[in-house]
Amino acid sequence: LKLSQIDKSLKGEDDDEGLTYESLTSVLEVEGRVERSLDDMFREEDYPEMRMTHLLKLIGDSVIQFVQSSLATKDIWRSSFAVAERELNNAIALCECWASSSDSLVRGWRETRKWKGDYVDKRLGGLMERLKKLVQLRKTQDALTTLLTPDEQSALRIDQAFQRFGDMRALQVNAYSNVAWEAAMSEYDAAMVPAMDKVFEKLRELFSSELLPGVQAAVQELKEKQSDVGKVSSSAVAHPYQLLNRFSKYKDMLLHPAVAAKLKTDRAKLAIMLQQYVQIIGEIAKGLDSVMDTKEAPKNVSGKNLSLIANSLVFTSQLLHKVQQLQK
Repeated sequence: LKLSQIDKSLKGEDDDEGLTYESLTSVLEVEGRVERSLDDMFREEDYPEMRMTHLLKLIGDSVIQFVQSSLATKDIWRSSFAVAERELNNAIALCECWASSSDSLVRGWRETRKWKGDYVDKRLGGLMERLKKLVQLRKTQDALTTLLTPDEQSALRIDQAFQRFGDMRALQVNAYSNVAWEAAMSEYDAAMVPAMDKVFEKLRELFSSELLPGVQAAVQELKEKQSDVGKVSSSAVAHPYQLLNRFSKYKDMLLHPAVAAKLKTDRAKLAIMLQQYVQIIGEIAKGLDSVMDTKEAPKNVSGKNLSLIANSLVFTSQLLHKVQQLQK
């Protein structure tokens, strides 16, 4: 009976919606019903561990086949980045949900001492890893089109970057297909070297002409004013974060190993400046104690109908918020 319920849930034959890729919510609901049915089966019917392991793998295979067949109808290589990212992230969420469900079930069964071994679905894990790699490939492509002009993209043949993946089934994860995938990735990486070199030049120029000087100037401004809390403006506190926020549109490209390695020196300089900034913010926060002792509210923390202590707390919370934003 429980097996029948699981089968009907997966196929949508129990008057509820089955696995429908267009609705991630409905898919997660189906997985929830399947998880509850499995738990009841193992606990109430004393289902053997070996057979339950086999059943978990069969359901994992169903999830894998569903994701593969659903994405086969989507053009993840040529569709817009926003569309491709949404489809791939939905697939990842589905796989992660079932991986979490099966892990939760096994941990619960182990606590009852009915389950002795371990359970790892390597096929599902391999598919999740492949899906995340596809997302990263599309992110890299999107970053390239952001940094390079149309003429540069044409000269570097950016639009042909994914041709080597066109004739392969990228979502098939097994010993045979993995060889073809690694070969395609090697060809892709080799073809992208000129583009990555060009991007590195542009990012280094942005670092040297905009980001580093801007952050350094902001740190220097705070350093000059830290002795007098009343002169510290909210704009001076926020400036480094605003600079990083404008630069964050390049973060996916900055995470690329080849680019990150070449920008190591510039990133180290930026890190030192940001550490100085956070240290100064800490000194400014400590300086509020002396302001409170003198009963003189500085202009930047004065608020309407608020006491000096309340103003100081508001200003301190603003400083903390900016540091938290900077960390992100």
